[in-house]
Amino acid sequence: IYVMDQTGLVIATSNHASARTFLGQNYGFRPYFQNAMLGGRGTFFGVGATTGRPGYFVSEPVSTNGAVIGVVAIKIDLSELQKTLEAEDERLLVENRDGVVVLSSNPDWLYGLLRPANNERLAAIEASQQFGGQLAAPLTWSTEDDNAVVFDGERLIHVSCPTGRDGWTLHYLRSDARVNERSALATFL
Repeated sequence: IYVMDQTGLVIATSNHASARTFLGQNYGFRPYFQNAMLGGRGTFFGVGATTGRPGYFVSEPVSTNGAVIGVVAIKIDLSELQKTLEAEDERLLVENRDGVVVLSSNPDWLYGLLRPANNERLAAIEASQQFGGQLAAPLTWSTEDDNAVVFDGERLIHVSCPTGRDGWTLHYLRSDARVNERSALATFL
């Protein structure tokens, strides 16, 4: 948790004694800071500019007499969640509203694009340093029908649903060969 002044300069932080302290850093370029300075809650997924670790940031304005005088923010470190996903035997990924993979069971898919982004949006992503210079090339992904995609040359059963948070979508992928194998076994039994 940390507190920033009106410019985005961190003036107090819970990690002040850490080698990668936020104290003295300026996060005025981050959208979560900018939204809070406008008086609203800010939320943002990004690779930490100081730590290099993925996180989900939530911010609130600090006000006095109706004027915003700073911002308080918390970073929820998502690196352990990412490690857990990688250890699973499932194939899943989460894309943000820009079509960028932000969490994935396959680390090679991280920060890859599922759909093209326009130059204006790519410039905004770069300006916010959202992925710490790690934004990857578009992934080889194409939709065959409502329930199947071809991903990295493999046909997969595809189910997706919105997460209800920040325009994110969860995608679950399963080899159709494995589904067919289980279907045949169930039919036989």
